[in-house]
Amino acid sequence: MRNDLKSDCQKARALASQTIQAKGWTVAGNEWLKYQYKGGKNGYPTLYIDDLGMIPNLDDIAGIEYYQQRARLRAGNGDLVALTHPLEESYEDYNRKYLGLGAPTLAVVSNHGYHPLFITRNLLKDSSLLNRIAVQARSAGGITVHPFIGSTDIWQLARELNRLKSGEVRMIAPLPEVTELINDKVEFTGIVKTLLGDDCLVETEIAYTEDEVLARLKGMADLYPAVALKMRNYASAMGNIVFESASLRKLTATEFNNLVKAKLWTINWNHKEPICIVHWYNDILASPSSHLWIPPHGQGEPIVEGIFEQLLEGDTKVFAGSKLASLPEQLKTELTEKTLLLGIFLQELGYVGRCSFDTIIHGKTLSDARLEFVECNGRWGGTSLPMTLYKRVFNNKGQFKYLARDYTDKRLVGAGFQALMRIFDGKLYDINTGKGCYVLYNAGCLERFGKFDVMVLGNSDDEIKYRSTEEIAALIDKML
Repeated sequence: MRNDLKSDCQKARALASQTIQAKGWTVAGNEWLKYQYKGGKNGYPTLYIDDLGMIPNLDDIAGIEYYQQRARLRAGNGDLVALTHPLEESYEDYNRKYLGLGAPTLAVVSNHGYHPLFITRNLLKDSSLLNRIAVQARSAGGITVHPFIGSTDIWQLARELNRLKSGEVRMIAPLPEVTELINDKVEFTGIVKTLLGDDCLVETEIAYTEDEVLARLKGMADLYPAVALKMRNYASAMGNIVFESASLRKLTATEFNNLVKAKLWTINWNHKEPICIVHWYNDILASPSSHLWIPPHGQGEPIVEGIFEQLLEGDTKVFAGSKLASLPEQLKTELTEKTLLLGIFLQELGYVGRCSFDTIIHGKTLSDARLEFVECNGRWGGTSLPMTLYKRVFNNKGQFKYLARDYTDKRLVGAGFQALMRIFDGKLYDINTGKGCYVLYNAGCLERFGKFDVMVLGNSDDEIKYRSTEEIAALIDKML
């Protein structure tokens, strides 16, 4: 490791210590710490639970309540997957026979008055299922819980499993306070500025009142062609509002104020949470995301497992998928090293598990482009899940390039998974033959929304582009 990078690592550790002190976090009296995963293997079953209830304003994402089924992609023999929406039988059969993902127990949680997104809250009320999970855990000596995100709900589940004498309970997740901090765009702005410097962050101002939002948005609109408001803890661009500055400049003060207030109402701002005002670039060349696995403190440094190009759609850049990034070596090295520094900071805070960072690269060409961080995703997500699925299916061997994306065709509304298999007949990847170029997942959205996710395999970018656009459309047209 270069001497300057070693120095930066020390800076990251020091900043973490300062953050812990400033937040008043202490080991004494923190009941959750006894459940946090400390490293090692012991043969316990793992309970996978993709509870998205902590993330606000997801209603506009079609089929979001079925995204919980993505937890199945991480589970194998002897494991459990907690779901409020059970998998279609033919889809589970596909996971086992075509992808070789084993045969975990699919634990269907009864509805106890909470929205299906809140799987954990419903599970905590489902005493019959909880007891069955506890019995299975007890017979194995313990259980590992591996959630989508380290919410307070999920840590309360660890406490309840412990109360039910499940043996040792281990949680692979950051503590609730660390989870909240790192998923907060306002907090992340300060972390990047302090650790990496202003040049590594998309230009951002923070507003705490409506008057500050109006004044700072207007000030930034006078400087740049486009600006945006971003809610501090929303995901998948659901809290973004983008403005063309030229349009704003034409408005009277009253018109400007009324427009911005109306837009804030559409994203359910409560007038209490701070908001980010950002320079919205029009010269973005790429939107890479870097993906980390952060082991427990003392169990090795964070691992940068992959760098991917995000596929973003619409004016607000809603996430639609990802593919392996093709970046100049200098940019890839810069992103990897800065990701590692942020990972070391998080590890020192006590972060354990999956994490990723969204960035942009902007400029005239990649040779003179600038890398800037946008936000942190302190959780699993739409890129890390297919990345992990790919590694499982192909046994960590990079046999193909791939692109992962969602696909929607309203003609598929009402169709079951068997219909989807007929559409891709002869082209689905099968581990038994090693042939095929499509992997299907996140199929719970199919019947109600005509939506599914697909991993497109290929030997070249051109081949993948053709398959992910023209060929899929042609296959669906042929069957429908």
